[in-house]
Amino acid sequence: MPIPKAAPGTEYAYYFQYMIFVRGETGSDFFLDTYRYSPVYAPLYRGDEVYLVLEDLRRIYAPDMHAHREGGRVRVTYGTPLLPEKTEWLEPEACIEQDGQIYIPVRILMERLGKISWSNESLIVVAVDGYENPAARFAGPVAAKKYRDLLTGRKGYGELNYTLWLEGGQRLIPYRMYIPSSYRPGVPNKTIICFHGGDANPDYMFKHTHNEIAVRAEREGYILLALCSYRKYTGFGGMRLPNNGDREIFNAGNPNPCGLSPEELEWSVIAERSVAAQIEDAAGRFDLDRSRFYAIGNSAGSMGIFLQVGILPAGTFRAVSCSGGCPLAESVGVENLKIKGTKFLLLMGSEDELAGQRPFYEDYPYLKEHGLDIVYRSVGGGTHLLGWTHGLDEIFDFFRAADAERE
Repeated sequence: MPIPKAAPGTEYAYYFQYMIFVRGETGSDFFLDTYRYSPVYAPLYRGDEVYLVLEDLRRIYAPDMHAHREGGRVRVTYGTPLLPEKTEWLEPEACIEQDGQIYIPVRILMERLGKISWSNESLIVVAVDGYENPAARFAGPVAAKKYRDLLTGRKGYGELNYTLWLEGGQRLIPYRMYIPSSYRPGVPNKTIICFHGGDANPDYMFKHTHNEIAVRAEREGYILLALCSYRKYTGFGGMRLPNNGDREIFNAGNPNPCGLSPEELEWSVIAERSVAAQIEDAAGRFDLDRSRFYAIGNSAGSMGIFLQVGILPAGTFRAVSCSGGCPLAESVGVENLKIKGTKFLLLMGSEDELAGQRPFYEDYPYLKEHGLDIVYRSVGGGTHLLGWTHGLDEIFDFFRAADAERE
């Protein structure tokens, strides 16, 4: 189940549709769509009802839900940029107090807030932002088996997705992984880290290649780690780097050359820091070979790669593919990039309607002349959004050559 792109007028590039609880299994984890969520406190189950502590509800619905106790009752306020704020009260007898925590009846609360819930003998499903009847999607035995296998670890390779609570951003970050069947626990595995475009999410690389990127990863033994930036158009921090449209205002001594507002600068820094946080969370789950990290990014994701190569320790990325965008060359700090030891592939579509031809005529020559290890490839007929998808041969060849060079 992909995370839909956020509606116009919303701040974040993703939103979860449903919470899915698997009945009859030990452990506390459950799912937000296909993304595994580890709660602060284990859910409680009473018949067809499921109870969560206030902190877990706050995280799942952040930043739209606020809840606290008032005189024994629980006051819950919920509203989104697209929906008016609504307040509900829960009486003490509706909740469960255990181990010093107040557990909230999720289905009762969500139905009062106008959200759908559904259950059968295998699953309990509660809407987060979804509005379709869950029965159509979750009623059959295949859905129950899918989530049970994910929860118990019987599905140990292929698509495996997770969530990370980003404390600094007060937001759950979803990231998507592909684990090749050749992966063996305890054996570090080469990894491609994927940086999506401006208003997209972790589905980006899979969706636009029709899963061809997973086919390639399986064939060549790569783990895929598809990250999610904090908010729309933060580009993993890279959108504070100037590009062609910022040439007239660029000043090498200006710490804010793009003229971002204080809020936008704060969001950019949070997005920047989320990259290392997601990598570390994934590395706690799977054995990633830190000496064989590669990266693919398009548009804002390309800007993010340039920034991350510059700020992460030398040797973090062995080789990267950047497409659909390039920072203003004189702004990237070439000398700093050079000492990182990363090889760059600049892959640009000939019909890129946003980045245009500037990277070929200006940025690439500048970076090359100043000693950056970079090559340029043009994708004939390639557009801004999809040009890179027609260059997968070049990308994987580039990574393969970089891998062989270090052996």
